[in-house]
Amino acid sequence: AGCSRAPLCPPSWRRGRRGRVGHMAPSCEAAVEGEDAALELFKCGICDDVFIDPTTLSCCGKAFCRRCLRQWIRTSVHTAGIPRCPGGCTSKLPFRLPAQSRALQDAVEQLLPHALERRRQEVEEEDEGSDDLCFGGLRCWQEIAANRDIIFGNRLGVRQGTPGILVGNFNDGCHVTVRFDEREDGSELCVNVLPEALMAPLPGGFRLGQRVVALFDLMLFDELGVKLGTVGSVVGQLGGQLGEDRLMVMFDQRVDSGLNCAHGPVSVNFREVAVQRLLVGGFLI
Repeated sequence: AGCSRAPLCPPSWRRGRRGRVGHMAPSCEAAVEGEDAALELFKCGICDDVFIDPTTLSCCGKAFCRRCLRQWIRTSVHTAGIPRCPGGCTSKLPFRLPAQSRALQDAVEQLLPHALERRRQEVEEEDEGSDDLCFGGLRCWQEIAANRDIIFGNRLGVRQGTPGILVGNFNDGCHVTVRFDEREDGSELCVNVLPEALMAPLPGGFRLGQRVVALFDLMLFDELGVKLGTVGSVVGQLGGQLGEDRLMVMFDQRVDSGLNCAHGPVSVNFREVAVQRLLVGGFLI
């Protein structure tokens, strides 16, 4: 037990290498066997090696490397169409993976420091030269939204404003593969689209073209511009760093005296509006 934390002779338990070399002291050999047993417990079922950023799936309760799960999803999208759990339960895999398991990561760092360091070096070498950058300056696994209606043939496939997640580049050199949250035809398959058909999601989960209602009297240049309850349509997001939480809304009616912009869109904090819907009893805000 005294040498369990001391650096062992170069780890002979690397993946695919279980033999012993030379003669070890009994205590050191026991430590190596203990790390072998720990490696079996903290091993990803996809890469068959120690966890890197372990992520536990709710469908089967099994954990896998996060990068392995993403590669599994990406490969499945282009082969099977709908990714299924690699743990064998055949459940559909979520494209938005659960958060990394901090408890598992801490356990690996404590019990298998050498294996983890070796695996991280291997991952760095494997990823050298690769980049998550996609066509159009987008990045793999980022949240996106459709900035226009996407048409399949002569039918509406994805409605403007629908959110989704970018899976990666398509192999034709110009399209990217996206898993939209909704498709008008009800399909759960991914869609290959041009990057210019995508945008960053709007704050607050709002969508382009969505009908919203003002929750407050909105002041514009020290005067009342939009009355509480006025309905409008989301037309975009305010640009720049100050626009991270602001929407551009074209209200049906404005009461301010501005001559040049009285009929233009208004910049509002996304908390100042709500999706237009009937309240209990059929009332409106």
